[in-house]
Amino acid sequence: MSTLAAVLFDTEILVGDRLAELAYRFVVNVAVAAFIIRGVYFRRVGNAEYATTFFVFNVSVFFLVYIMNGLDLDVGFGFGLFALFAVLRFRTVAVPYTELTIAFAVIAVAVVNAISVGALTHAEVWFANVGIAGTVYLVGARWVDRQNVVRAIRYERIENVRPDRVDDLHADLADRMGLDVVSVRVDEVDFLNDTALLQVTYRRPGA
Repeated sequence: MSTLAAVLFDTEILVGDRLAELAYRFVVNVAVAAFIIRGVYFRRVGNAEYATTFFVFNVSVFFLVYIMNGLDLDVGFGFGLFALFAVLRFRTVAVPYTELTIAFAVIAVAVVNAISVGALTHAEVWFANVGIAGTVYLVGARWVDRQNVVRAIRYERIENVRPDRVDDLHADLADRMGLDVVSVRVDEVDFLNDTALLQVTYRRPGA
């Protein structure tokens, strides 16, 4: 009980209570990241692959920064490691701006929650968390056109992925999906397997 009180009210935390502090910050970090990823991003875009990547980034950066707080290393070193991993992960994929924004948000959440105990009070940490999550929610779920939904699909009729056959591509997708297709963006073309990765924007049914 004393440990919980110390964590919640910023009283002095003993060395033996560091694990409780780490667990508390990790739970807060995951909860905020889950709100951003599952509550905002996945509801609007629905790309499970990116959602999984965001969670891994968030947890990895959280532990990296938290551990570096006890080492004689600069935080920039950790961001350099993350940047290297991000380049390796995304070097062959044209990542949409929405995904890049969400990735930056979950990384920021991880860093904020992993800051050492003496650097920020819990009130400041909570304010930063609410500020980041609230901004993502307002921009992603309220101010953006909620009538449209974006989905990533793997398309096998590669002959339609041509500038002069945009109308055929839209018509084919609308017919096969049974939805009102608004726009299509080609993210990747695989000529070896004759497939393309598309970002399809369509009207939300009933909107």
